[in-house]
Amino acid sequence: MPALRRILVTVAIAATATAATVTPAAAHSVSGVTSTNYRTRLLSVRPDVPGIRVEVIEAGSRMQLTNTTDTDVIVFGYQDEPYLRVGPRGVFENQRSPATFLNADRSGSARPPASADPSASPRWEQVSSGTVARWHDHRAHFMGDTDPPQVRDAPDREHVVIPRWTVPFDHGATRIVATGDLTWVPGPSPLPWAIVAAVLAAVAVAVALASWWAAGVAVLVVLLVGVDVAHNVGIALAEAGSTGTRVARVVGGGFYSVLAWAAGVLAVVALLRRRAEGLFAVTFCALVVLLFGGLADLSNLYRSQIPFAWDADLARAAVTVSLGLGVGLTAASVMGIRRHVPLTVAAPGGATAPGAAGAPGMAGPPSPAGE
Repeated sequence: MPALRRILVTVAIAATATAATVTPAAAHSVSGVTSTNYRTRLLSVRPDVPGIRVEVIEAGSRMQLTNTTDTDVIVFGYQDEPYLRVGPRGVFENQRSPATFLNADRSGSARPPASADPSASPRWEQVSSGTVARWHDHRAHFMGDTDPPQVRDAPDREHVVIPRWTVPFDHGATRIVATGDLTWVPGPSPLPWAIVAAVLAAVAVAVALASWWAAGVAVLVVLLVGVDVAHNVGIALAEAGSTGTRVARVVGGGFYSVLAWAAGVLAVVALLRRRAEGLFAVTFCALVVLLFGGLADLSNLYRSQIPFAWDADLARAAVTVSLGLGVGLTAASVMGIRRHVPLTVAAPGGATAPGAAGAPGMAGPPSPAGE
């Protein structure tokens, strides 16, 4: 059984290396929000002041204010206290505002310190030299631990959860109010995507059994890696910020995905050179993409609001490919290792046991000594 043990050890190492890195934040996300069925819309900003632009960004996770005028805009917090100051000198946070701490993340988990006093005079601290402020405003997205009653009673129907949320600003002596709503929008059925994933997995296994399996597996690895790269780029582009920030999001936020892409390239090169050992790299690549590009984003298949730069169905398609080819190529690589990777069994005294495969290239079915 040495051959079987070698295969199992390889898969176990790859699975352990990837699974050990999984945390609750491992799922692809934009500024702390993953897919959801709650849709945040900005309906109006009144009055319209030239040079001031308000947006809801990142699937409702954050709001963005741009002020290119010569006058500061003051954003007010939850107790009508000055919270942000945005203007020609940069972006400042009021360290006395409870909103400064509550808005630090999507969930509002931070507790304001004792020094946070909405009635106290502002203590401004600069956080940016630019004219754009972005923050998690909990007035504009759903903050409950459980869905509201109307959603629980009829989750397959659309419901207006917050008919009118408002965020007030002051531009000099002018009060500006951004108004929007929050709606529950049911997601699609995941069944069609699950069927496609199953078909892709079956195709990968069928390729592993074909006489041209090496070239076929190489093509499927190229497809898997290409789709995962596009998936990561789409997520990064959905996050507001500079090009450098988005590139860093792809490379840093998807660090293990980058390792999987590198393994995929090595696998393709090895297979095209008829080196069956490239299947070990296929195993690692497929498992990582399955975990981080597929299972971590599984909710994309059945939720309506997805933080993605392009159409939501493209994000669902990427997850489907990651799931289907991730499972299929993992199985295909294990099958290929068992059938084609030569195994050397050491006899007593260090000699190679008779009948053991010794050539490093493609091998036929293993000899009895390799089983």
